[in-house]
Amino acid sequence: MTQLADMAKTRISPLDGRTVHIWTLPLDAEADRPRIRARVESSLRRILARYVDLDPASLPLHRTRLGRPFVADSDEHGIQLSLSHSESLGLVAITRGHPVGIDLERLRSLRDPARLASRFFTDEEAAFVLAQDTADSLERFFYVWVRKEAYVKTCEGAVPRDMKRFAIHVSQGDSEGNAVRWSKLEPGPEAWSILSVALPSSYVGAVAVHRDVSRVECFSYGDEVNQ
Repeated sequence: MTQLADMAKTRISPLDGRTVHIWTLPLDAEADRPRIRARVESSLRRILARYVDLDPASLPLHRTRLGRPFVADSDEHGIQLSLSHSESLGLVAITRGHPVGIDLERLRSLRDPARLASRFFTDEEAAFVLAQDTADSLERFFYVWVRKEAYVKTCEGAVPRDMKRFAIHVSQGDSEGNAVRWSKLEPGPEAWSILSVALPSSYVGAVAVHRDVSRVECFSYGDEVNQ
């Protein structure tokens, strides 16, 4: 039995306006960028086809001016999605009726995390990153980074790298860490939650969802993306 057949039998609960589905995609980190992009798009089509009842090849999958994928005719099916990948792992977040943003990064050394934090983060966020020793500062940097990236992806009209125009709560391990404090990108930041995504220890990820979304369900696409 092929991996694709196994995937077709995966039981997926109905996707309503209070749920986000998160799919993990195994990727070949050694492949070149065009090949990875082709594999990701093929997998994305097969996943999304399950939600809109279309053949993957005929799915109207497009990209915005910022390169973010979307399914045409969203007024009809309500599907919203976000995609992120880093080295050997990809994530797809899917909601119905609400924008969604997802981001992940593989933990890696950075030349100067303090300078980067000062450049991209608010003063409070940068202080949070630099409050620990070097190893913990690196993890905290990516903890903040993926949350800010995930939120930016919900604001399609915003300047993608203007990360000082909004702030997130940075109480790591505390429920307050799951919120946007204030934002000049999108009115009503209190309408958004930012949740951690459970990933292998070498990765960190987050998903930004509308506060109406209260349930997270996770699925694995399978290894057919590497075949």
